[in-house]
Amino acid sequence: MATSYFATPAFSQRVNTSQIRPPSSALLTIDSEDRFQNGVLHTPSGGVPITGYPYARNAVSVAGGTNASPYDFTIVKNTNIMNGFFTQLALTEINFEWGIPNINIATNKIIVNYHNLSTNASGSALLKLFDEELTFATPYQIASNLQREVRTAGITDLSQFVIQYGEPIYTNPSGATTQTGNGFPIFRYYGNYNLSTGVIGSNIAVSFSPLNYNNYNSNSPYYYPFDVYTKQLFDVLGFNNKNSTFQVEEIGKSTLCTSTRYIDIICTQLAYNQNLKDSTSAPVVRDSLCRLYLSDVNGFQQNNLPCYSPSFTPTGCAPSVIYRQFQTPKIINWLSAGSNYQPVQGVLRFEVVDDAGSNLTQLVSTTTLSGEEGTVLANTDLDTLNWSATLLVTEN
Repeated sequence: MATSYFATPAFSQRVNTSQIRPPSSALLTIDSEDRFQNGVLHTPSGGVPITGYPYARNAVSVAGGTNASPYDFTIVKNTNIMNGFFTQLALTEINFEWGIPNINIATNKIIVNYHNLSTNASGSALLKLFDEELTFATPYQIASNLQREVRTAGITDLSQFVIQYGEPIYTNPSGATTQTGNGFPIFRYYGNYNLSTGVIGSNIAVSFSPLNYNNYNSNSPYYYPFDVYTKQLFDVLGFNNKNSTFQVEEIGKSTLCTSTRYIDIICTQLAYNQNLKDSTSAPVVRDSLCRLYLSDVNGFQQNNLPCYSPSFTPTGCAPSVIYRQFQTPKIINWLSAGSNYQPVQGVLRFEVVDDAGSNLTQLVSTTTLSGEEGTVLANTDLDTLNWSATLLVTEN
């Protein structure tokens, strides 16, 4: 029998095959600025009523305003945000404007204690590192300000207190080296140190103490209305128990002077469908969309400055933008078929919390208002500190 050249050979890949359509995908994009989308109706004197983003931002980005903070807001739409037969959601990309100062209302105060070993005099003083409650500060600036505040606390015995960061090279006024440091990112302090002669005094012992947590007495200078997981200036300095005992010279542990190392972005309405729940070694456990680590921001890992340089600026000690594209994002299972059909509803609440599990809003607060349930923190103008995220929605 003759062979037809137009017949399909039995080994052809086209035999007994069927077309398979790749799963479709869509984007669900979130922008914290969209919390103003409902606007606020306003009628200027003799004018036409207006609403929309510009007026809404100006109207609510004040203390206590609705949706004032990009770290705790609710998106409200009259319809579902997303409908369709999708089975999973994954946050794949985020752009986060970092504007949380490492020196803030929780990290701006510390207690210094002294003991004069010659006269047996002792005492303590509450120090405020910066007059502004919110400021970005490098380790060098923190050391300089703390040294100034200790010396000007009104205690004569602490007039020659010295604290420096990064174990620098010490020189006297003539330019001669009196001590060579090793460049560790630590704070070292002396109760009595003569910079001119390089002589360490042996008569003034110093220690530092954190403020007491959960102190809601706003009339007290030691007011500190934060829970035990919140970082204080004591922690930012890398201090621990040995720094709470009197020493004529002491060091802290290694520190890069940040008030938080990571943040979690939370939206309960998007995460509740997942059967596999998130967990963590941290005390506070929540289902989150993603975790952002404050690392390698603005090329910090390429920073070749010695840590005792005045210009040494670790991540978190300056404003920056954190951008992450997750190659393997967290995938949330979604029920979108049959009787269990679930659209993405039109009301979504987003929160951003720090490594202590506290909302970031409390760290950018400067004013305290007395309330029936303790203390309410009033927010600064936050509407420019926005963040955006992209979620990939797929069929399977």
